[in-house]
Amino acid sequence: MAAQLPEDHRLFELMAIRAVEGLPPADEAEFAEHAAAHPEIDTEAFERTAAALALVGVAVEPMPAGVRDRIEADAAAWFAERTATADRTPDLPAPGTVVAMPARSPRSTAWGGWVAAAAALVVAVVGWLQVEQLADDRAALAARQAALEVSVTRLEQDLDLREQVLAELVEPTPAELLAQLENRPETLALPWSATDDPAAADAGGRVIWNPAEQAGVMRFSGLQPNDPSAWQYQLWIFDAERDERFPVDGGVFDVAPDGETLVPIRAKLPVGEAVLFAITVEQAGGVVVSSRERIALVAQPGA
Repeated sequence: MAAQLPEDHRLFELMAIRAVEGLPPADEAEFAEHAAAHPEIDTEAFERTAAALALVGVAVEPMPAGVRDRIEADAAAWFAERTATADRTPDLPAPGTVVAMPARSPRSTAWGGWVAAAAALVVAVVGWLQVEQLADDRAALAARQAALEVSVTRLEQDLDLREQVLAELVEPTPAELLAQLENRPETLALPWSATDDPAAADAGGRVIWNPAEQAGVMRFSGLQPNDPSAWQYQLWIFDAERDERFPVDGGVFDVAPDGETLVPIRAKLPVGEAVLFAITVEQAGGVVVSSRERIALVAQPGA
């Protein structure tokens, strides 16, 4: 009987799809029907091929020694039995006798063609899936790397911000601030000049001011110690860009009776161009506008 090629073609088509991506229930039922009609076909061959291709490049654990020994022993026994059987001389036709061999049926030829075609389809599809999976893996890896780079950048920015905030919170000591400012080229170093106020009779020292940093330190020696509950010293910075009637308040401070005193400048407003630094004697807590009745020390650029 001639081979029913459309039905045979459908069987191999279902075998290929089943091996690569699986079949839905309806197609699985159709596959079972075709497989039952052709028991001579190894319907699991394509699945084994797909599995073998999928395992290409996968690291395989070595076989346990006990299992390997059993397999080698079974193989040796099987080959020994085959050798003994081959030693028995089979009945052969007399010399010169022509033995007719059964001709290959068109059905087997058709099956062979469809098997080769379907096997090629399985190999192509599985290979394509592996290439697609590799591309997806590379894309996912690139996306993860980009996300990590963004995260690292954000962490670095957060770290810089935290260090900046920490630096602002941890204020340097007057001595540390003085050391930072003294060697900078834009820093002004002006000596104090005493007035006839009794608080400055033996006073000296200098003022350090950095306009770029808007920071500075005052150094005093011999300035009369004060009683903070009764009166305090206050710094005023006269700015060329402001009305001289309203100098910038540089903060109030005390002088202890233990020699040299370092006092950080705490300007309440930005100073454009400092043209005069003056120390006045004020009430405890300082004032908003000084009467300038008691000016103890002054320092002026170019003086």
